[in-house]
Amino acid sequence: MFKQTHVDNLNWYKFLKTICKLILPHTTMTLFKLKHSITRGKFFASLFLYLFVFSVSAQKTTVYIEPDREFKIGAELFDKKKFGAAMKSFQNIIESHKNKKDLIRIDAEYYGAASSIELFNKDGEWRMHRFIEQHPESNKIK
Repeated sequence: MFKQTHVDNLNWYKFLKTICKLILPHTTMTLFKLKHSITRGKFFASLFLYLFVFSVSAQKTTVYIEPDREFKIGAELFDKKKFGAAMKSFQNIIESHKNKKDLIRIDAEYYGAASSIELFNKDGEWRMHRFIEQHPESNKIK
């Protein structure tokens, strides 16, 4: 049906080289050491795999760029008087921040206790007393 010539292969090689330099600069040399054995299908499969791996790692990076995102969500829910959802968000922060002196954790403990009081939970008053005992220096209790 379609017969490839040496010129077609050369053009295809130049195209692949240009794309790889733009998208995958660190893998260009590895891919083109095998310049005669790579086919279009293998190239696009490799390209898809690399882009998928990089997009997954980029999503993980977003979490580390904005570590207080969960707190912002919880604070917005608290301001909108959605105390149940806010309490869950603050609890996630408390569980994920192991350092008890971390300011975001301290604020999450306070807002979690305040949410519990607003919901008339049995442990609300206890949680607030515990917060006051553990963090008497906090500006939240003055």
